[in-house]
Amino acid sequence: MLIFLTLILVCLGIFFSSGDWIYFFLFIWALVGYAGFTSYQARLAVEYPKERGIVMAWNNTALYIGITIGSVIGGYVISNWGYAFLPYFCSIAAIISFVLSIQKVQETKIESAFSADT
Repeated sequence: MLIFLTLILVCLGIFFSSGDWIYFFLFIWALVGYAGFTSYQARLAVEYPKERGIVMAWNNTALYIGITIGSVIGGYVISNWGYAFLPYFCSIAAIISFVLSIQKVQETKIESAFSADT
């Protein structure tokens, strides 16, 4: 989802001032963005079945903190470089999120393999 979100954000930047295409990419961006959050919640529920309630609560807290921080950073980007640069900046954030997410999955696999061997 994060790779697809990155591609959509780059397309938003490319087609930012090209008429009706922007509406199509905004729709796809919203669809992918909201679907990504629910799939991540499902992943957390599977990874932490015994702590599911607290993990979901912290995940929602992180969502709101992220929205706040993203708004502050987005306002800074818009005021310094304009609206057209914002999708590119957001795509960089999506790539960083993807890398961090993959790192967590790999650490979990390594821990699982180590537990199975002992």
